[in-house]
Amino acid sequence: MTDKQRTDLLTIPPGAVIYDRLVYEKECKAYTGLCRMTRLRMEKAGTFPVPRRLDDTKTAKNAWLLSELVAWARSWARVDHGPDTGDEGTSDYVASTSTEEMLRHMNEILADM
Repeated sequence: MTDKQRTDLLTIPPGAVIYDRLVYEKECKAYTGLCRMTRLRMEKAGTFPVPRRLDDTKTAKNAWLLSELVAWARSWARVDHGPDTGDEGTSDYVASTSTEEMLRHMNEILADM
């Protein structure tokens, strides 16, 4: 998923119809920026959408609904996500409520990688 696609998803106006589709592991990682283990911890804590298991076999793929990931991303932008270290120059702490500010911060982090 490109940065433009990610930005387009996050800037969908609230209340707009999102045509749901399944989002698999690789795309979920690209969309959220979270590794699989982080998402698993967040799922267990109830802070990330739980994927749907597509069948009952051991090799079944998991998938998320796009609408749930968009809702999670929007709610994430409005929530306080941890302690402020008091040093804004070195902290990755984000206290913004604006989607545009969150996207700018995410793009800065990605550019540093």
